Amino acid sequence: MKKSVKIFILSIFFIFLITSNIFASTLNLDLSTSSKKIKKNDEFEVTVDWKEGMQAVDFNVEYDNDKLEFIGMDLGDDFYNDEDGKVRISWFSAENEDKTSVKLKFKALKNGKTEIKTNVRGGFADRNLKRPDKYENGKLEITVGSNNVIIIVSVIAVLLIVFVFIKNKLNKKIKKERKK
Repeated sequence: MKKSVKIFILSIFFIFLITSNIFASTLNLDLSTSSKKIKKNDEFEVTVDWKEGMQAVDFNVEYDNDKLEFIGMDLGDDFYNDEDGKVRISWFSAENEDKTSVKLKFKALKNGKTEIKTNVRGGFADRNLKRPDKYENGKLEITVGSNNVIIIVSVIAVLLIVFVFIKNKLNKKIKKERKK
């Protein structure tokens, strides 16, 4: 009987240890986009994913507002504020609903490379108001550009024109030298 009590107490201790480590972990914020190829004036979604169910979040999504325009997000208008390239998101669940991600919608304004990143402010909390000890902010590099096929075809066309021009000049020069 003593052995089974020791095993029971040891089991309870391990369960407590395992569950306390889960909440003492690092919460990773991962960023991804709905489109691999983004062109100027395209609208696209960026997902911020943290994989663990949370019922309160307080963080920023930062972007270059010269290159991107923030359009909105799936949480609704009451839970964010967009100002100077920073979307401040503060949400809590009134319906006891877990969230593992949010989606933001952007419009590409200019060609070039740009970055979207997260910055945790107040943090995250689950239904028991337990918060992760650490956060790993996410970063996403986006390239906004025109269709590369058009650029390649244009370069090839210019090279062909230059080649034909040089060939004609050389042929004229050779003909002149033969006449002499």
